[in-house]
Amino acid sequence: MWGINLSVFIDYIIIFLLSSIISGNNSTLIVGPLSSSGLIKKNYTTIFVSIFITLGFMMEGGKMLFSISYITSMDVVPLYILVSSLILFIIFSFISVPLSAGMVFSGSIMGFALYYRSLSYSVLLIFISWVASFLISIIFGYVIYKRISRGKVKVTGSRFIFFLFIFSSVFLSYTLGSNTLGFLYAISPDIWSYTAIISGIFFGTFLLKGFTYKTIKKSIVKLNRERAVVSQLSSSMVVEAFTQAHLPVSITQGVLGSLIGTGLSKGYNEVNLSKVNQLILSWVLTPLLSAFLVMVMIVISPGL
Repeated sequence: MWGINLSVFIDYIIIFLLSSIISGNNSTLIVGPLSSSGLIKKNYTTIFVSIFITLGFMMEGGKMLFSISYITSMDVVPLYILVSSLILFIIFSFISVPLSAGMVFSGSIMGFALYYRSLSYSVLLIFISWVASFLISIIFGYVIYKRISRGKVKVTGSRFIFFLFIFSSVFLSYTLGSNTLGFLYAISPDIWSYTAIISGIFFGTFLLKGFTYKTIKKSIVKLNRERAVVSQLSSSMVVEAFTQAHLPVSITQGVLGSLIGTGLSKGYNEVNLSKVNQLILSWVLTPLLSAFLVMVMIVISPGL
């Protein structure tokens, strides 16, 4: 009746799970600060965030359809990419390490392209975008926080910081939908994937508790309202810029980079460099593990 076969159904379930995990984990970067600030009642915060993630996906997620062409001109088999990505997300969730969805998906597609010898030289642009987005976020975080902290009027609790906080939360939610979830859609672009991602957004933000916000709050820098605003605003601008170029970059990476910038504006002692080094190592290993896992899967089950 619905014209759906077993393969499409499996893709739908995995995409739904990936969308739920990504939305649930990354939305804590927004829900956490908003809830603790008291600007929006806790009952409405999750609804607020999930709506703008969905809007970002619906309005600009389609721009990421071109992203896979940076890696390969060959049509990928979605199931290899989706299954390997889900396995990595589950593993990294157990060890409580924030994972970049864009790096996971990119690494998996690279592994597929390497196996079939169809890797494009333009993949270098993706690696450059990862490094650039992190460094630019640090610079933006440093500059913006420096200006705010030097202001003659204390901004905490002011009307200005209230509107800036709301705007930055909307912007970050939007870019999560447009870039990260748009890239997920690019792997298997059909109506079933589209509905699976939207369903996963609401399921994940409401029912799945991520650990990224706790990691940032406790381990990177001492988080206050101004730093939360700056990190959201800086990372949103960076991610949105790369979305226009159809390049998948990490929301988590952008937020962490911005927070490092705010910490550096007060001196190196403000930043937990040991934890930062651990996170950078995880970002280096993520695409390598993703690529390796896909190639192993192809060898084991070439007719998947």
